[in-house]
Amino acid sequence: METTYEKNLDAIKQVDVELYSELSKIEGNHRYEVFQGVEQNDINILDTKENIKFYDNTQKEVKKEILSFEKYSEYDFLYIFGIGTGVVVKKLLKNKKHQQIVIVEPNIELLYIALNLINYSDDILSNRLTLMLADTFMFHKVINLLIYRNADLYVRVFKLHVISSYYNKIYVDKMLDIHKIFVNALEYAIQVAGNSTVDQVLGLKQHMSNISLMIKGPKLSSLRGKRNSSVAIVVSTGPSLHKQLSLLKEIKDSVTIISADASMPILEKNAIKPDFVVSMERDEDSDIFHKKTSKEFQKDVNFICASLQNKNVFKAIKSGTRVLSMRPFPYNAYLELDDYGYVCSGMSSGNMAYELAVYMGYKTIIFIGQDLAYGEDGSSHSKEHVLGEDFIKDGKMKMDNPVKHEEVFLEAYGGKGKVKSILPWKMFLSGLVYSVQKAGNFVMSINSTEGGARINGTIEMPFKEAVEKYVDKSTKKEKIILENTDIKEYEQLKLERDKKIEELIEEGEKLQKSI
Repeated sequence: METTYEKNLDAIKQVDVELYSELSKIEGNHRYEVFQGVEQNDINILDTKENIKFYDNTQKEVKKEILSFEKYSEYDFLYIFGIGTGVVVKKLLKNKKHQQIVIVEPNIELLYIALNLINYSDDILSNRLTLMLADTFMFHKVINLLIYRNADLYVRVFKLHVISSYYNKIYVDKMLDIHKIFVNALEYAIQVAGNSTVDQVLGLKQHMSNISLMIKGPKLSSLRGKRNSSVAIVVSTGPSLHKQLSLLKEIKDSVTIISADASMPILEKNAIKPDFVVSMERDEDSDIFHKKTSKEFQKDVNFICASLQNKNVFKAIKSGTRVLSMRPFPYNAYLELDDYGYVCSGMSSGNMAYELAVYMGYKTIIFIGQDLAYGEDGSSHSKEHVLGEDFIKDGKMKMDNPVKHEEVFLEAYGGKGKVKSILPWKMFLSGLVYSVQKAGNFVMSINSTEGGARINGTIEMPFKEAVEKYVDKSTKKEKIILENTDIKEYEQLKLERDKKIEELIEEGEKLQKSI
């Protein structure tokens, strides 16, 4: 017969292999002693290192802890620091209003003890109880929590509860670190949701009008595993890009270059042709970077464009291969054209370029020009940038009626103090951190920007050192050639697409009438 711990461990194995692996290494509790009273819930724990008990009067204090959660009895999601003796958590799980209770435990031995004392296996398997360790708690894991069951809709009522006063005494610094990660993720979730219905409708309208163009061209899925080198270089347009161009030119034939659209004219001026250029802005004038590059330069380049872009972008692509890809929005998934998407869950072309590299299966990805902050001289972009290296100054873009962006300070590259940035760049950074951490188990992400903001989850390394370590200059890459969709398949997909859009319009009209 399985013990309580074995039941819990079997359940964890099915939902979180990483946590299962860590718990499997535990042979017993050493720092803590457990005292079990006559009643099942009469459990106390002594921290032998600090000589502190969880409770002086177990039953009275446990009852008080349970009562402290009564005001949150209608909450769909609870986030708690520490599992304690496990008794309070088990009590909270009896309230079926709670869709999910997330526990972040700073000491694996306390988690081990609770899992030995109380059977949570059913709640773990149903994902009503999510157990996490503070030492492996990261930004991308919170984003995944918020995506699950639409938990992001409840960000305004977020609170990190503390299960016991013991944690306030011993783990307050760790608790503050966890709270900070939560807050950063919640802030990002709110920003990603957007605040402009006009932008959302514009993207939807342009996506719908571009679908035929998308399904005529190559499928994004044809790029899976289609690498032409062992290293991908993601080229962005931060102030530091200029100093990396001479070395990039030396290795351009031995690495896969994935460029943001804004970097493309700079690369042409320096005789560096990218393998891929990504673009994602829905604005009408976002074609400027394609217009500023020649037909000859565009030859053999694969342009990966978001399907919600303005048609001007596609007209400005004078040569090369154009691939339209969907962003991971619900209305895109509705059309069931999965082979043509999805890429770029973040908010910047640098993020899109990185996700493309991961999608293609690159195990070593190097960032250059990914500053996400002003340069030391106050510049916002690289030298030779089409819009000028000081296109953004004091939070404002050099354009008619510019929006004033809030200026913020971010941790600097190398952890050397702070760098000045703006709120949109901070949002781009959060999206990039999410993607990098999410891919962290199977991709080595190297930040060779040598300036700007720190990207948590990356290895910081000078570009020259990264090239010497990971780029084989003796190998020469081949062109990546993509084929358009077969005409018969295109016609079938078009029929199915048109039918689904008609159904969508009918449902929309019914809803409109009822409203």
